Amino acid sequence: MAAYRPDIPLHIAEIIRQLSPDLKRSVKQSVRSLSANPLLCAPLMRELSGLWKF
Repeated sequence: MAAYRPDIPLHIAEIIRQLSPDLKRSVKQSVRSLSANPLLCAPLMRELSGLWKF
């Protein structure tokens, strides 16, 4: 499966830059995992329909 390129809005990228190093590393690893396999997510239900969890 080809890797996907996530679209991270600039305001979100700025928030990620301000995180602690450990948390930033965790977020980056999660994004890499999702880029490699976006099927790792599951859809949310009810009022959160249309959003996904990882």
